[in-house]
Amino acid sequence: MIKLIWVFLTAAAVTAALTPLAIWIAPKIGAMDIPKDGRRVHKKPIPRFGGIAIFLGILAGFVYNAP
Repeated sequence: MIKLIWVFLTAAAVTAALTPLAIWIAPKIGAMDIPKDGRRVHKKPIPRFGGIAIFLGILAGFVYNAP
């Protein structure tokens, strides 16, 4: 049970650290969702690169705490 808590904490910490980096990189590589029609809910461009930070955080949690 303790090991699962460490997996979660590692994943959360890495994700929290990488999310601002992903937000900073997204405009530089063109990974932005620009609202150009009525379907979009947001009014300003939104970065679409956060999934990478989440994936890397989960991966780090599993790799760091692997047996």
